[in-house]
Amino acid sequence: MKKASQKFKTYIGQARAIADNGFRHKMLVFILLSFGFLVICYGVIFGSMVLNIAKHRSLDKEMIFLANEVSSLELVYLSKSGKVDLNLSKVLGFREIKPAFATRQSFTMKSSLIAGDNEI
Repeated sequence: MKKASQKFKTYIGQARAIADNGFRHKMLVFILLSFGFLVICYGVIFGSMVLNIAKHRSLDKEMIFLANEVSSLELVYLSKSGKVDLNLSKVLGFREIKPAFATRQSFTMKSSLIAGDNEI
């Protein structure tokens, strides 16, 4: 027990020696503050990662739900598109029209430009 108390006193004396020395004390404070800052940064980054993982999992579940909903709507569309024909469109009020297409005339140069009326 006496040995332990002597060791404790020597450690306290060494800690006082460090505290008495200005530069070493400032370095110790700097190291401890830096360590505290890094621990806080680690906590923020780790917390952000955990929140992002949780959000990603919830978005995955929502994506699966929406994919299932889209596939069911595709099945409904395919079943209804098979029933569409000319008679149904007439019943619904649509009528057949003759298609009219827009055409462009060919682009040709005037003969006066080709003949050499250019002064250059």
